[in-house]
Amino acid sequence: MKNMLRKAVTLFIQGFLALLPLIVSIYVILFLFSFVEGAAEQAIIMLPATLGRLQVVRFIIQLVLMALLFFAIVFFGIFIRTVVGSSLMKWIDGFFNRMPGLNTIYFSTKQVVDVFRSGKKQFFTHPVLVEYPSPGIWSIGFNTGELAENGLFTVDHKKRFTVFIPTTPNPTSGFLAVLTEDKIRQLNVTVEDAIKMILTGGMVKWDMGRR
Repeated sequence: MKNMLRKAVTLFIQGFLALLPLIVSIYVILFLFSFVEGAAEQAIIMLPATLGRLQVVRFIIQLVLMALLFFAIVFFGIFIRTVVGSSLMKWIDGFFNRMPGLNTIYFSTKQVVDVFRSGKKQFFTHPVLVEYPSPGIWSIGFNTGELAENGLFTVDHKKRFTVFIPTTPNPTSGFLAVLTEDKIRQLNVTVEDAIKMILTGGMVKWDMGRR
């Protein structure tokens, strides 16, 4: 009974995490449509009753409001690149930093958004296994490329690579290791599968085949 309950909880978490992007996307879309519809109703009230009852007028108002909302978001994107906008965002960060509980949610979301907005999602490439933090303990990491030979590595002249080892459940933070090629085991899994396993603390698993 206990094993069945544990398996049910695991499957629930896996299903929820799989549906989470869809749920968030639908919620945002519904929120925007609800906002536009509410604003359109307020605008229709100010029109003569004969015009307000026409569906074409209602559709045009909603279309105009959606366009205005789109350009408002574009304008905000331009604004935050200015000195004033940057100062405003720093003030908002400082405000949430002083809010217990909310600061964790805010900055965790901000980190994930910053990763994808800056194009750093390409940072997560080539999933690997490395012995970390001690021999016999294996951690999932991402090979981020060969390290150029310099004065630090002139003795053995072995190829060395930088490996980013993310933390669970927040893969945007972690540790950077410099390892020789023989210390790195390539994984036959996709980047998405590796990130899923890290995000779920190992609840979402896959076969860790080696190349």
